[in-house]
Amino acid sequence: MKLKQLFTLIFTLSLPVLIGAVKYCGTVQDENGKAVAEVWIQGGAALSSTDAEGNFCIQTDADSLVFSRLGYHERHLAVRDLPKVVILTPAPLSLPPILVYESIGDRASQALDAEIIFTDTNSNQRNTAEILLDQDYISSSDIALTGEYQSLSILGNLSRHTLVMIDGIAVNSAGEPFDFSRIPPSQISRIEIIKGSSSVYGGSSAIGGIVNIISTHPQDQAKILLGSGTGAFGMNSQRYQVSLARKNYSLSAEYSHYFARNDFIYEPSWDAGQEYRRQHNRKTADYFFMKALYRRPKQFLELVLSYDSYLRELPGPVSFPELYDAAKQTGSNGFVRLSHISNFAKASNELTLFCDFKESVYNNLSSSNPLAAIHYRQYHLSPLLKNEFSLALPLAQIDLGAEIKPVYYRYQEPPQDQVHIAFGDYENLNTALYGRAQKELEHQLFLSQSSFALRQDWAQDEKHLSWRAEQRLSLLLPVELELHGSIGTAFSLPSYFDRHWIGDSQTQGDAELLSETSFGYNLGLRLKHELFQLQAAYHANEIDQLIQWRQYFLNGSTWRPFNVGHAKISNWELNLGLNPSSNLSLTSGITFTKAKDFSKDAAGEPSATYNKYLPYTPKYKGVSSLSYGYKGFGAKISYHYVGKQYSTVDNLAGEMAAFALLNMSLKQELELFFLDLCIDLRLNNILDHRYEIYAHIPQPGFNWQCGLTLSYAWNL
Repeated sequence: MKLKQLFTLIFTLSLPVLIGAVKYCGTVQDENGKAVAEVWIQGGAALSSTDAEGNFCIQTDADSLVFSRLGYHERHLAVRDLPKVVILTPAPLSLPPILVYESIGDRASQALDAEIIFTDTNSNQRNTAEILLDQDYISSSDIALTGEYQSLSILGNLSRHTLVMIDGIAVNSAGEPFDFSRIPPSQISRIEIIKGSSSVYGGSSAIGGIVNIISTHPQDQAKILLGSGTGAFGMNSQRYQVSLARKNYSLSAEYSHYFARNDFIYEPSWDAGQEYRRQHNRKTADYFFMKALYRRPKQFLELVLSYDSYLRELPGPVSFPELYDAAKQTGSNGFVRLSHISNFAKASNELTLFCDFKESVYNNLSSSNPLAAIHYRQYHLSPLLKNEFSLALPLAQIDLGAEIKPVYYRYQEPPQDQVHIAFGDYENLNTALYGRAQKELEHQLFLSQSSFALRQDWAQDEKHLSWRAEQRLSLLLPVELELHGSIGTAFSLPSYFDRHWIGDSQTQGDAELLSETSFGYNLGLRLKHELFQLQAAYHANEIDQLIQWRQYFLNGSTWRPFNVGHAKISNWELNLGLNPSSNLSLTSGITFTKAKDFSKDAAGEPSATYNKYLPYTPKYKGVSSLSYGYKGFGAKISYHYVGKQYSTVDNLAGEMAAFALLNMSLKQELELFFLDLCIDLRLNNILDHRYEIYAHIPQPGFNWQCGLTLSYAWNL
């Protein structure tokens, strides 16, 4: 009854605003004809914003409308002269380089409650994992330095339960975590994040959620860019980019390289007050990225090519440095995508050919401890044929798709004399059919969006039916109120590494492993105003057949993976954003996580890990940042706080200490004759805090990065 009275009061207060109001609709674009999302439109007391396609509608009795967005000049337009397309002129802002908005797009791979992160492609000193870790619901246990392996987890789930997609194509559905160091941020246009069980949008590994990386589009003009950077611990980098554009085609290509010694000082927990140097930690990599687009009336042909090769020295935990004093990994990753897109009056079709490959070689044969000597190779090859069809019907938007994906995996383990003795070659044919229906209902006071998606996967001799239902309701009041929620299922295939691992005599794979499955839901509330945004959400996820490595006693002691796990993960997420002016913004968020293991042994009895917290899952994480930008100058200061977490599955080793990090970045954009000049500086861990995220793996203290970029653009 109280809720009903409150709604009646809000409606009554809003009634004078709505009487006599007129509805105005249009599109907002930049000077190049590209849609501009999340532009605030204010007319008197009414407030609205553009969606992902730049479209807006606002109902007001005001005589004029104000269009404003960070990075663009504000525009005041009389409603009597309001054009169908409103053009905004850029007012360059370097920082904040990351802006997070909710997504309202109509892509078949996008959830109604997805969030979008827009990256700053001019800053070549950041890595992709660092961009994502600015979100309070994403965490990592990896070392935060250039070139290090970087895997991420969403809302306290395991990192292998984060499905990563590139332009809507899954690239880690084989059950292993994704290394985000593969993708330089300069190759990224934006990142879409779907939280919770969401296999319906991509297949295997989406138990924790999906990170969909949208690659940069070719420039609409010719451009040349040169960049260079340097930093702490012997880091240096170079970046070269060229873009060409004509009426019917555009092409963009980029090459980048980095080298980092990464030998830093740390203080071991067993020798307080003493300093040691982290050695044998060199990292180097080369990246090549190309994207070409050919346009015809209502048709597009797109080609994308990405390749990188790397070398990593792997020192291992500081408690056993002699075991890994010669360990290193070399490898390469790449993918190629060819897409043909056809647009019709109320329909569109996209046919995609895709191939993803990974190769890695681990070598520790020269270890000073002979027991640690090992050498093996892994190969992954995953070609894909995919077709998606969309149809706009009066009743709903319908999306249908199908994909076929052979997966090849090979493992080789030569002995010390490099003569091949063991060989494994495994392959599977994965196929999927999926569909989605979305319906919108619009009224003067509210906008309702409903979606239901269904997907059937056939993979590794298993069948998996995934589904997800979503609802989003926006009350179009002077302070916009939005309610959203989703419920769905997901699955994760056991990795080939788990199934066929034969790396040493004390570790065995398990070819009989079953897929992990999950059921999850979330409920959220948002308040949006020109001056502030407030969000609260609750997430719950329950995982069955959780794969865990445990000791197995039969003819000795070995480690093997088993389907013995059952976990429950819940999260409370709170976020606040303040925009006191067009140049200043403050964001703050915190996520509280409760992730517990309810695993049982083979006899059905509670195991030693029953009712224990999952290891390396912080109980809470908070992020606050203050950003300022004016006439090409930008500054940002951020504070990260990560709560206590356990390092063992039985929690007996006690909790690892919480830690806080203070980071700062500065940026200046200038015009130097006919060139655009960009200088950026980033200061990490300013307070020089010594801490660990993963047991016996120290993290670096204070470190810095500085970059310089020169670019020149012209019309052909």
